[in-house]
Amino acid sequence: RWSICDAASFAAVKAGQLPGWAYKEDHKHLCQASGWMEAWNGEWRAPDVEVTFRSSSSHQPQWEDPVVQKSIATVEFSGFSMKELNTRYFLRSHELIQGRPSYWDSSGVYFVYWQRSADRWAICDLKCLDAVKNGQCPGWAYRADPRHFANACGWVESRNGEWVDAFVETAVIGACTKGLKVEFSGFSRADLNTQFAERPDEEIQGKPSFWDSSNTYFVYWQQSMRRWAVCDSVSLNLAQSGLAPGWAYRKDSQHFARSSTWMEVWGKDWREAAVKCTVLEGVVRDDEPLVKQELAEEAGSATQLSVQQYHSLVRRVYEAKNLSKLVDLHTIFEKYDGREPELFKQVCEKYGVDPDAAAAELPQPGEEGAEDPASASSAPGPGRGGAVEAEDPYAHLEQAECPQLKASEYAILVQALYERHNPKKLRDMGRLLQRYKARERDLYLEVC
Repeated sequence: RWSICDAASFAAVKAGQLPGWAYKEDHKHLCQASGWMEAWNGEWRAPDVEVTFRSSSSHQPQWEDPVVQKSIATVEFSGFSMKELNTRYFLRSHELIQGRPSYWDSSGVYFVYWQRSADRWAICDLKCLDAVKNGQCPGWAYRADPRHFANACGWVESRNGEWVDAFVETAVIGACTKGLKVEFSGFSRADLNTQFAERPDEEIQGKPSFWDSSNTYFVYWQQSMRRWAVCDSVSLNLAQSGLAPGWAYRKDSQHFARSSTWMEVWGKDWREAAVKCTVLEGVVRDDEPLVKQELAEEAGSATQLSVQQYHSLVRRVYEAKNLSKLVDLHTIFEKYDGREPELFKQVCEKYGVDPDAAAAELPQPGEEGAEDPASASSAPGPGRGGAVEAEDPYAHLEQAECPQLKASEYAILVQALYERHNPKKLRDMGRLLQRYKARERDLYLEVC
């Protein structure tokens, strides 16, 4: 990692020790303002800093790392003969020109763009925007090589009607984003392959949301489905009300920055997408635990389920995936005595079961359907003198009426049914909810 120290500790640094007044907690490039920690009153805290990284035409190229390049959002130039070009340019990730995002000054007149046919960056003005979008390559200055435009060396400018080397200085300016910043790639819908920055103060369904720079798309947690999804701002109210709209969603409950398979809208259906998520700034901290948060917060320092709960989870997997294994449960449990979490993990991996989803469905102690540890441990099983027929805890509900729920709860149930049995109908959800307004119960019963 990078660190900031003082000259008094230089000998210790040369000896391989690690003193310092500040360091990069995320192990990323020092130009990125997020991720710094500083010593303050005997403790380490996250400061709110701005970093300016300068280079001049006499320096070697500084910006060669593709990951660092993606984190560059603001670049300032000085030294051009045409003074209007000496200004700050801000990233507009949603405004692609010739295949790459463009950078604009605050007036919206001058912009840095990629010249695809010439394989280089250039600076142009608004009056040539149409020509630029049509693939032409006008400009007031351009790079003599394909390197990133934040490098000061390699710029050429128009001076007295001739193209000559430009002696400029660049400053890459990084502001602290206070959170995670990522970039997606691999979605078929090109709009989703962009950067998303965390907004800790804008929670949706209990967790922070992540927005693109145009405020058009956001990543949010779908509490009812226990997964992350990508949605657009048109459906923000639906997401805030507890529904689960979106253009894509993860197939598990892990953090969206982790490697996994996504499902995305493809025509009228859903299909798998091999999506890559690159962490540009910050640290991934928000992973779903293996068990429900409520269960992890039991008395003492316990963070795992009880033996009986793991046994129950394994039994549920076999009941759903391989009934023939039920007769061997007693032997299996004895073999893995003291290693129940390992057993549960292996069974889930073998049968393709999401352990998070399985654990989330486990009733909590005291809830109807929860297994009593005492009765579970003393109940006869294979090899213990016969079997006892278990009573169905839901038998009394067989003829019961469907309970009254909120409109949003019925909508969530309907959406879950469509996702499982008829994904094509998801595109009609908005119209159906309008038609059945105040009659969401009837819609749910009809879908069932």
